[in-house]
Amino acid sequence: MRTLKLTIRWKYFTTLLALCLFPLLVITLASHAGITQIVGIISQDTRSAFKELSQRTLLQTAQTQALIFQRTRQAIELGLLELSKEAQLAELEQGGFPADMFQPMAALLANFPHSAKKVVLVSESGQSMSLEAGSVTTESLDAAAVGWFQEAMKNQRESGSVSWMEHDVYSDRNSSKYTALAVFKGTHGFKRIAALEIDALDKLNQGVTPAPWRETTLSFLVEFGTSASKGNPVLKILAQKSPGSDSWSGPRHGRWLASPDAKRMKSVLDSISRGGSGAGELPYMGQDYVWAWAPTQKGPCFVIMAPLSVVEARSQQVEETLHGYTRSTLILSGMAALATLLLVTLAAFVGARRFSRPLLEVIRGVTKVSRGDFSVRVDLKTGDEWDSLIQGFNRMVPMLEETMAWRKRLELAREVQQNLLPKRPPKVNGLDIAARSVSAQQVGGDYFDFLKANEEQRLTVAVGDITGHGVGAALLMTTARALVRRRSRRDGDLAQIVSDINKQLAPDVADSGKFMTLFLAEVDISKMVVRYANAGHDPAMVYDPTNKVFETLEGGGLILGPFESSVYEQYETGISPGHIITLGTDGIWETSNFEGKYYGKKNLQKVVADNAHLPAEQIVDKVLESLNAFRSPKVQEDDLTLVIIKILEQGAEYKQLKLPDMV
Repeated sequence: MRTLKLTIRWKYFTTLLALCLFPLLVITLASHAGITQIVGIISQDTRSAFKELSQRTLLQTAQTQALIFQRTRQAIELGLLELSKEAQLAELEQGGFPADMFQPMAALLANFPHSAKKVVLVSESGQSMSLEAGSVTTESLDAAAVGWFQEAMKNQRESGSVSWMEHDVYSDRNSSKYTALAVFKGTHGFKRIAALEIDALDKLNQGVTPAPWRETTLSFLVEFGTSASKGNPVLKILAQKSPGSDSWSGPRHGRWLASPDAKRMKSVLDSISRGGSGAGELPYMGQDYVWAWAPTQKGPCFVIMAPLSVVEARSQQVEETLHGYTRSTLILSGMAALATLLLVTLAAFVGARRFSRPLLEVIRGVTKVSRGDFSVRVDLKTGDEWDSLIQGFNRMVPMLEETMAWRKRLELAREVQQNLLPKRPPKVNGLDIAARSVSAQQVGGDYFDFLKANEEQRLTVAVGDITGHGVGAALLMTTARALVRRRSRRDGDLAQIVSDINKQLAPDVADSGKFMTLFLAEVDISKMVVRYANAGHDPAMVYDPTNKVFETLEGGGLILGPFESSVYEQYETGISPGHIITLGTDGIWETSNFEGKYYGKKNLQKVVADNAHLPAEQIVDKVLESLNAFRSPKVQEDDLTLVIIKILEQGAEYKQLKLPDMV
């Protein structure tokens, strides 16, 4: 598949175009997203505000209607009580009413010219006197047979109070009007009733519903009661006013006011039963409404509903206006982006040539350097930032040449150091031996060696650690190796060997601040002992798999180098078949991870103990795997060396494996 190659001019153009348009695009999209978010917030807040306003307005309207209704009733009750007192004080014939009661009855009707329709005085004997439309009627009734009379007598608890009935005294029970009844005693002990038929809702026909919702608002006068069939609380509709109407009428869609949302309807019923006012959203007759309710004192309750769609119409207008503004802003941003595109195109083609020349010169120089030509230099001055780049390139080339030379020297040093370390462990009867050394850099300061190895079941092993790592540590390690090998060829115990090595090493490192630790051990299978001398090195460990314990080979000698006269001692401990001798440098247990935790000797002991049944080479592999897993992804920071020697059962022999190259 062929790839499209662009010239510097076109790359400069596309880069400049992207750099100019990308911020503009980001700003435009961010602005659009921000405006959209603001529109959403404002729309939501507006919707909530209109809902809250509608609920508050409808609630105030319901409370106003309840107050008007309540005060009208109070005025009617006072007027009716006043009439009953005048009738009580009048000189009455037994079972009849005097003609002079016409004036008080007419005065009562005059106080309520639009609401009061008829006023009636009735005695217990059945004699009645009524005034309606200026005409007085006197007749005789069978009081015992008149239901409303007996009901009034039954409901009247005390003289001087007024009871209300939902119908007038001469009409059926489907009327929406009210009748106020007052019971009093006449001069001969007969009970009398003063009744006033009145439209108590007349005062509410003056239009207190807010204008925005007048054509869609439903109004109800309800009474809190209990369902006869189920015994549940219900709202009985006493009267209602249709949308746009100024007059009240009887129920139109049934005698009960209810919502299909039983949970919220129960909250409304609970509020009304406690005599409380409130507002909320409830469905009614297949449409969502905003309800507001306000009860009267010891009387019915007013419920007003406005369609939720009407309430939200204003907020939708605000939202549409804001969305129109958002679209206009996006169009203007697009036009600005197009103008920017034209300007960038012109600037790119004009400036590309001047920009590309120094870049091409540097590219040619880099190409020559990559082919090994370090004599190249860029001879060009532009008078701008390119001069700094060109000067930096010209300074970089000789430094790069020197760095490459050092790299070759380090590679050579690495090869030399690897050749100085044992390629493979020696073969000694009764022993399974494995070792590994891993440098943190190309060369390191860890040292191990096998000395005086023979098949007569004896092996001398040395493990050392030079301070630091890198080239300096590697050079000192080379010197120490030569001293250890030369001295080990002569007679003397391990303590004498270490002392002589220290005397020869001390003059060389006295002023350098460098020093070395050394652990020298001799494994003698014929006598089943380990002899060792320690010069400041971490102790070796011997694992007994039978008792599952580790023995630490301490020793108390000082480090090699600082003091030429240091004295060292030789120690000895017994070993048995199956024992595992572990020697290493601090690069193992002082390995840390990104959490700041150290690997530690306990982890090393656990890996050795868990894999004691494996050959020595595989135990080394397990330790390094565990170490890498603990440290990862952190890089190795210090050199590390590990030597494992297993004491074999008599007659047993592991196949010796080749020691891997140092890494």
